[in-house]
Amino acid sequence: PGGDLAFYFFHWLTDLSGAEGTPLGGAEKFTLKFPRPVLSAFLWSIPYLQHLGEETETAVVEKYLQARFKEALPFLPAPTGPMAIAKLRLVAMAQSGAELALDALDMLSTAVQALLSEEMARTGIRDQLFSSSGGTSTSMRAGPAFLVYYGPALLQRCNTMVEMTSALSALAAVYQAGRELWPLDEDQVDQTVTLEVGQLKALSIAIASGDQVADDDSTNGRSIWVLVQRNGREAGLELVPASKVNEFMNTGIKF
Repeated sequence: PGGDLAFYFFHWLTDLSGAEGTPLGGAEKFTLKFPRPVLSAFLWSIPYLQHLGEETETAVVEKYLQARFKEALPFLPAPTGPMAIAKLRLVAMAQSGAELALDALDMLSTAVQALLSEEMARTGIRDQLFSSSGGTSTSMRAGPAFLVYYGPALLQRCNTMVEMTSALSALAAVYQAGRELWPLDEDQVDQTVTLEVGQLKALSIAIASGDQVADDDSTNGRSIWVLVQRNGREAGLELVPASKVNEFMNTGIKF
């Protein structure tokens, strides 16, 4: 199994390098356009990924997250308790803003902290729980789990406490909206739903949070964020005019 995994990731890299074939110019996408920090982080993870042949997916991810935490914040002890996995994941997501993310998390209300802690600790795999957070509650044995696509990009753009706090609040709101669309169900514990927030990460934090109106906003600020269900396993966050909500309701679109 170890050899198979090594070959898979080698194939992943070579496939990426040839994504835009330019025989005379070489693998331009891989050598010129692929962010070096992303490549470095990927290569850094390989020693942990090799354990997938002998350990559960959740155990491997947890060890990787703990190592990332130690690498980013060597002066802090590894987190434990109900918020442990949320802290580990936020540090990995925020990258250079890791310490800022932890400080902002402490600034959030107890209810928002609990929401992030619970949703970010779901594994999406039946009978697998993270050990750091002691995930033994009944609700942790229900799903689906959520993957917030572009979530890391949202946090990595934050440079101040205000921005990071707003970003984490927005992240919590996305999780909450996702749970409205996909209520907890024990039969869905081994399922994962993707919540795509590309529009959110494309705007400045001030505009995304409503503190500032974009110069090209034709609605004069009368727009709202709506998580729209695209199919049984995907939803996307959209900034739409308030009047669009009536259209969603009339056409039966879930949001």
